[in-house]
Amino acid sequence: GDPPACVLNLLAVADMKVRAHQVYVKEIAQRPDELRFALYEKARLNPAAFPDFVTAYKGRMKLITGEKPGLVYRRRKNKNGEAEDAMEAAGEILKRMRTLLEEEG
Repeated sequence: GDPPACVLNLLAVADMKVRAHQVYVKEIAQRPDELRFALYEKARLNPAAFPDFVTAYKGRMKLITGEKPGLVYRRRKNKNGEAEDAMEAAGEILKRMRTLLEEEG
């Protein structure tokens, strides 16, 4: 039969960690209304691509610069006032972050 839900959740988290590492995210922290993405200090991301990336989130995404670089995403809420699913939101953001990767060569 199907694996238990806890096993599926562990696999989803492991997959998320792999995708985060691919775009130089070292930690994703969930807060009640936001997600924080801590970036590796020497992340090979294209600085010129950040304005378009942040703008695409229509005020919900903020770039944090300085000693601890990262991104802060304010989660959308549904009509009941509940924040969107953190795993889904983080997965979509990590997918979009691939556009920030520097070209190799």
